[in-house]
Amino acid sequence: MNIYLVRHGETSWNEQGLWQGSNDIPLNELGLQQAQETSERLCAKMSTKATPKVYSSHLLRAMETANLIASSLGSEVIANYELREIELGNWEGKHEDIITASKEYKVWAIGEECAPGGESKRQAYSRAIMALRDMAKAESHDFIVVTHTMIVRMIVCHILSSPISDWNTFAIDNGAVTTINYDKEGDKFKIITLNEK
Repeated sequence: MNIYLVRHGETSWNEQGLWQGSNDIPLNELGLQQAQETSERLCAKMSTKATPKVYSSHLLRAMETANLIASSLGSEVIANYELREIELGNWEGKHEDIITASKEYKVWAIGEECAPGGESKRQAYSRAIMALRDMAKAESHDFIVVTHTMIVRMIVCHILSSPISDWNTFAIDNGAVTTINYDKEGDKFKIITLNEK
């Protein structure tokens, strides 16, 4: 069974380099275009298969992306709060250059600490993996998960048995699809494609 992990389309905050976290920012014009293009690619992959379920983070940018995909496939969107982006506390709404220059970021990037006023990567990792396993065990056909960059990164690190500190060693772009396969019998995931656009 294949699972298609989709990062939401671009928002104005993505465009400006602002960290979003739990902020509910809608897609911008390019983001809507990216979501439509992703929808078309997924429709081509699914043309001979059963109609997939579309799971999504409850945040607006993910739901807008998921709704476009589901509409094209004649499917439904199931919101899952555990698929939300990592909560970044005091960093939300700040420019990435300011964040990454801080002492707190340098510790957070490689360690287990929480973002100031937010959650740790380990917390995001745990809820993302639990949600993925629950969905995979409940489904018998391919399905789609629309979520956020850090959540996709946490899932990829888990599947590759990489430390969470490797989260920033690969890109997950807006509108990109990462395809993973789940072997129910062996209860194993593997990466098929990473950050496909």
